[in-house]
Amino acid sequence: MIEFGTSSMVNLQQFPMVIYQFILIYMMYFITERNRDFMARCHEVARQWRGKTPLTRVQIVEKALSLPAPGYYVSFNHACRCIGRLRNGKLPDKTSPVKRQMWNEIDAKVRKHQQRHPNDPLTIALTFVLTTSASRFFIDPVYARRLFYHLNNPYASKIKNTPRSNILHARDSVLHKATIGQHREHRNAC
Repeated sequence: MIEFGTSSMVNLQQFPMVIYQFILIYMMYFITERNRDFMARCHEVARQWRGKTPLTRVQIVEKALSLPAPGYYVSFNHACRCIGRLRNGKLPDKTSPVKRQMWNEIDAKVRKHQQRHPNDPLTIALTFVLTTSASRFFIDPVYARRLFYHLNNPYASKIKNTPRSNILHARDSVLHKATIGQHREHRNAC
């Protein structure tokens, strides 16, 4: 046990779990912010096209994805690690193409900043870049369509306003409807 101050005690075995939980909460903050900004951008696109040729949901999402985003929605520490891996050629293979584009854009902006300000270390340049806007929303198009559909579905938003729970709810309701259909077929066959 390590004593912090006079009254609090922290068990070293539980310490990594506390840090892990904090990181998850911090990450969810960025995801929630990104989703909120993306949905606002989708509604903005839909409002701009009101009265013109109606857009499909897919078109709205594609147009919103291509518009500039207010930020990159990543923490400084995570960005530092990923930029280091990218520069060393050790970015994991499982990194999605959309995330690779984001890391390449951040790295290019950091390098450009360091060329203009050669005395600034990587940390200062990265901090500057993370506070600027991104060229687009770096969200997978399939996930973006699901997000747009489920956050606009009034029934799903009453349950919980998170895209993952809405996706799971939608999947479960489809399975439920299929089960009801099987029961009806069985009942009609008897």
